[in-house]
Amino acid sequence: MVLVDTHWYAGVLLELTGTLFNVLSKHAFRHAAVTGIWWWYLAGFAGWYLVYPALDILALNFASTSVVFAVDGMIVVWNIFLAPWTLSEPVTVARLTAAATITLGTIGAGAFGSHSEPEQTAESYFKAFSSDTAIAYFVSLPIVAVGIYLIRERYAKGTRKHGFWTGVLGGWFGGCGIFQKAALVFIKQDLSVTANALGLAAFSILAFVCLGIGVLIFAIGLRRHEALFLIPSYESVIVLQSALAGTLVNQDYRNRSWWEQTLYWFSIAIVIAGLSLLVVWPKWACNGEAEVAALNSCLLRERALNERSKLVKEGDAEQGRRDGCISRLGLGCCNGS
Repeated sequence: MVLVDTHWYAGVLLELTGTLFNVLSKHAFRHAAVTGIWWWYLAGFAGWYLVYPALDILALNFASTSVVFAVDGMIVVWNIFLAPWTLSEPVTVARLTAAATITLGTIGAGAFGSHSEPEQTAESYFKAFSSDTAIAYFVSLPIVAVGIYLIRERYAKGTRKHGFWTGVLGGWFGGCGIFQKAALVFIKQDLSVTANALGLAAFSILAFVCLGIGVLIFAIGLRRHEALFLIPSYESVIVLQSALAGTLVNQDYRNRSWWEQTLYWFSIAIVIAGLSLLVVWPKWACNGEAEVAALNSCLLRERALNERSKLVKEGDAEQGRRDGCISRLGLGCCNGS
């Protein structure tokens, strides 16, 4: 039996609220990497690993997986608006275009994604997870993760391509929302039944482990790359993951007409196109070249360079040389490396 999600918009509003907490938490991680103030990591962890999943779970009570996680593309929008204020990160034409493209795709995915799904019970989930397409999806998860990792390691740390694949790898783990949805279903079942209790434990562990790995990879990536660069690649993969899970595991395509399915996957293709722009277009990217606890933003580096130039002009060459250590912190990255 198919249940229409008559309150799916409530799930969208809850997820929108969650995306704001999500992006502020990511900015807290980046701020910790830039300033070296450790308690910003705690703030980021609390917002991303505790508050955001709670809002995710509430949202999944009202809307399907493919719709809820498509809304995550709005994190890119919050990021564009907030990063210049919270992190002093510059918004380039390439970044803005990529973010706008990704946002357009996520809006389309949310509009044409499934707004209804089969009645969820433990039995239906066991059946769905044992289907051929679901097994193929689950088997592909670690294989694709290893492949992404190997591709990432081909590039030097701190370069744009290494940062791009870092975001993709983190998003591949962070996008395993199907486990979160499954845990939500099992928690409503009769837990005195051993199979239901084991299902709840297994899916809860998988959900938090995958999210934890995604958070860790992303936090490490923010030590070398700016939030405006890393977040779009991370979030785009989450949207793609939710689309694959909804299609291969939940098979929610059965609840949509052919034209809705076509427009949904066209929207996903737009997201991927925006993701590609981050790599093939930007000629000027501020990604950093070394792990540093300060002056890890292009704007801050440029300010330091200006101060050094003033000192040199004033004749204090030695002081200028000492302050010129900024060049060893990766100033060259501003030229597009």
